[in-house]
Amino acid sequence: MVAASEHYNGLLFDELRRSLGTETELRTPASVERNPSRELSGIDAGLITEFSARARIIELEKDRLVRLWNLEHGTNPSDATILKLRQQATLSTRTAKDAQPVPLAERLTSWRRRAEGLGCSPERLSAGTVHQSRTRPLTGADLSLEWRQVTGQLVMDLVAQKRATWNRWNLLAEAERVCAGIRMASPAERTAMIDALADEAQTLSVPLNDYRYIAPENARADLAADGHTVFDPATDRVFTNARILADEEAIMAASHATDAPGLEPWDAVDAVTATPGSAGSVLFADQQDAALRVLSSRRRLDALTGPAGAGKTATMKAVSDGWQRIHGPGSVVALAPAAVSADVLGDALGLGAENVTKWPPRQARNWCWSVTLPSWIPSTPAGCSAGSTAPAGQCG
Repeated sequence: MVAASEHYNGLLFDELRRSLGTETELRTPASVERNPSRELSGIDAGLITEFSARARIIELEKDRLVRLWNLEHGTNPSDATILKLRQQATLSTRTAKDAQPVPLAERLTSWRRRAEGLGCSPERLSAGTVHQSRTRPLTGADLSLEWRQVTGQLVMDLVAQKRATWNRWNLLAEAERVCAGIRMASPAERTAMIDALADEAQTLSVPLNDYRYIAPENARADLAADGHTVFDPATDRVFTNARILADEEAIMAASHATDAPGLEPWDAVDAVTATPGSAGSVLFADQQDAALRVLSSRRRLDALTGPAGAGKTATMKAVSDGWQRIHGPGSVVALAPAAVSADVLGDALGLGAENVTKWPPRQARNWCWSVTLPSWIPSTPAGCSAGSTAPAGQCG
């Protein structure tokens, strides 16, 4: 799991610092899909690549699966789908272990030859990595209460930027990432620091479920932990924060308000029946029904949900084309959470598309909210996960 992997990296770099005096640095990834990684200072990037053959194989297979997805679905997969495809690639490219293990001495000789082939001799590697640190590892006494509070807030904020709900494992993993550059004096000190930050972040979060059971005071150690039964672990609790709940409340309010612009039912029927679906295909009955409901609902926000391949994009294109048929070209804008997905969405709908974080444009802030136009706004509030259509003129 991610939290354990991040904790392992922290413990490993701590031990290398204590034993050999090494330092670490943040490296920019070769692929935009990967996050920056922390590596030992003094280790050449080419050497890391040379000994990352497994990662390259997985990446190539993942790219192949993404291309197949594009061909099958006619659109790029979401970040969550790409993660699943990468997991699939990891499993499918895994090879069986050697029937006869290679002796360590032979492996060391082979590794040295490969490194020397890149100009990385043992002497050069040692000179560039060992005894480079000029600072001492920290202990809990070095971490002030104010630092713990501020960093705990940062951990919670970073998790909330990535997901609408989270659990303790998510907080632990994020705390490790935030503190990846901090070297601690012992494994116990590192674990205590990470637990303290996760506790602080959890305190700042809003629980969405409670403990079901309380362990009695005389419960045996194998049946209780931290005052709760082992059948109701703390890691099963789910959290969000006040901002996400407020956003969700605003979304729900918009979905119930019916004072937004819309088409008259007969205009909506004419618009949809006169509009072919995506790529010139004819809409199925359920797609036509969804498009009619969105065009004529007069709600401030409508949500269109469905699994991959259900025809959401074709339906939204029908909504877009139908609206523009009545109100004219340019009366619809497509919004997406990132520039890349905005390009994909715009191409699929035949519209100009914007990154939602950049909308409205700075120069148009005083007027764009009064413009009547449906917008495609993917959103994932704490209780919902859907692409949404909303008259942008009514969304604040």
